[in-house]
Amino acid sequence: MAGPAPKTEKWTARENLHDYKEKADHLHLLVGGTVEVSDADKQPVLKQASGGGPKALTLDLSIEPCSDPAVSCAVWKAANFDTIVEADQYDSVDVRWDGKVIASTPVINDIEHGELLDKQSEAQDEVAAKETGTGEASVKETVKRVAEAIEDIAEGVKAIGDIAEGIKKLKKAPKEVAKKAPPKKEAPPKKKAPPKKEAPPKKKAPPKKEAPPKKKAPPKKEAPPKKTVKKSAKTAKPAAKKTAKKTTKKTTKKVVKKAMPKQKNTKRR
Repeated sequence: MAGPAPKTEKWTARENLHDYKEKADHLHLLVGGTVEVSDADKQPVLKQASGGGPKALTLDLSIEPCSDPAVSCAVWKAANFDTIVEADQYDSVDVRWDGKVIASTPVINDIEHGELLDKQSEAQDEVAAKETGTGEASVKETVKRVAEAIEDIAEGVKAIGDIAEGIKKLKKAPKEVAKKAPPKKEAPPKKKAPPKKEAPPKKKAPPKKEAPPKKKAPPKKEAPPKKTVKKSAKTAKPAAKKTAKKTTKKTTKKVVKKAMPKQKNTKRR
């Protein structure tokens, strides 16, 4: 099963006399239509098949892959078929899907095709005339509208002329006033500002005095040698003995005085 039939539309079949290098002066039957396919990487293909009536050309429609890039959405593509025929060989073309006819179209030659296009254009013109009001019935009305529009334009031109004259008068008025008015006194020239005094140069700071050199500490006295220390110790011992003797004598005298009773002084007679 080929699945459900795709949507198709705008089928045509035309007999066309054209000149190819390999097929010169042959009558061709050109069949064409549009088919909806599931993605752009697929295309519709028409192939001639057997069956159908003697004056009907039967074509089988199929969907086959192609080199176009996919776009992930359904698209419409053209389906075309071309074969050499004789004049009035076919009256119609039947398009089949999975053995069932899904579309049919009559065969017309190029002259009939041109006449059909003319009829279609005339029908479209009639519809457009009714919608826009440009048919034969509305010609008188349009003439009236044009005449009224011309009158309105003429009135507008007169009004514009009046406005132009008023503008000219307005332009002349300031010139007359300018003649009567006394000339304006010229403003005295502005006094030039005195030149700015230059700032006095900054005084240079005096050079910093150099700090006096630090005094050197006196050299430490060297300790006397040990021999001298021994001599001084020897000399110090006898002096200490003398002072000790003196103090002991004094203390003994004081003790004796306190212990002895005082003698009364007896006067000699």
